[in-house]
Amino acid sequence: MVYRDRKQYDEAFNAVQQALVRSSTNPEVLYLKGQILRQLSKGSENPTEKLAFLQQAQTCFEQALLKSDQLPRSILRPIERDRNKTLNDIATLNGPPSPSLPQ
Repeated sequence: MVYRDRKQYDEAFNAVQQALVRSSTNPEVLYLKGQILRQLSKGSENPTEKLAFLQQAQTCFEQALLKSDQLPRSILRPIERDRNKTLNDIATLNGPPSPSLPQ
């Protein structure tokens, strides 16, 4: 978390990956990974890379929420908020759906 708080997101990502090797199902670590991936997406100029970061973050938030019984209640709302922001960012990047061609 120190790397994240210092905005050293590459180092934070590497540290959280190591933590997940030891505890791959820890919902708090999954939430932290999602937060880091969101930040990495903000720093990316490449739309494809940005979308990939956001999709990975969404997966992490969803996995953390699936283990809500292992989390303090106070953390559930922030995870849901971050998941919803991520879904909105993904929708924005994807743009409006293409209109169907008449048959």
